[in-house]
Amino acid sequence: MILDDNTTFLTVLGRFFSARGMGVASFSEPEKALAALRNGEVTPAAIICDVHMPGKNGADFIKEARELDSCRVIPAIMLTSDDDVETELQALAKGADAFVLKNEDPRVLMAYVERLLGRKAAA
Repeated sequence: MILDDNTTFLTVLGRFFSARGMGVASFSEPEKALAALRNGEVTPAAIICDVHMPGKNGADFIKEARELDSCRVIPAIMLTSDDDVETELQALAKGADAFVLKNEDPRVLMAYVERLLGRKAAA
């Protein structure tokens, strides 16, 4: 699952992961993504979520997703343009497993996804 209110960035990330053989469920609105998780429409292997979104920030989205039985152990990666330690600490405190800057090479994000999915599979 990828959640980002920037639809261009959302499309680029979706294509990046699709090109590597991963299925992608993309959402631009946090409430729609939460509804899809709650009703079982989507059962993601991992959640990639932007920090700043209108209505609900990414850290709060992850916190709410973690309250669902189906999402308690799903790896969650936060994305942001902010290079701010406080934002990173807040995201990690609310349940994110990793924090990646949007301006990083997308292969860094892919490495986190692969590592976290590998860790989940081993558990």
